[in-house]
Amino acid sequence: MTFAIRREHDARELYLMFQDRVKDAGAKTLLEDLAKQELGHKNLLENVLKGGMIERIGGEKKVADLHVSDYIIAEDIDSDSSLQDVMLFAIKKEQEA
Repeated sequence: MTFAIRREHDARELYLMFQDRVKDAGAKTLLEDLAKQELGHKNLLENVLKGGMIERIGGEKKVADLHVSDYIIAEDIDSDSSLQDVMLFAIKKEQEA
């Protein structure tokens, strides 16, 4: 569980770092939103760890994996990255997680 918390923390820091680098306003907004989501995930995991209620995570709902991200090639984010570049990068990061 602590490994997952660390991964969420690191993902948030990465998105915040890239938010300072990109010029595109849409990309900046998306990176801010992604950072907030990762913070929410981290807080959820920390609360579960404190309360010992691991069954709160996930659920019974089955979701089909279309493996779309398997075919995406994402480049690292730089100052010229667009909103689409950031989205592709985030999709690949989530796949790795």
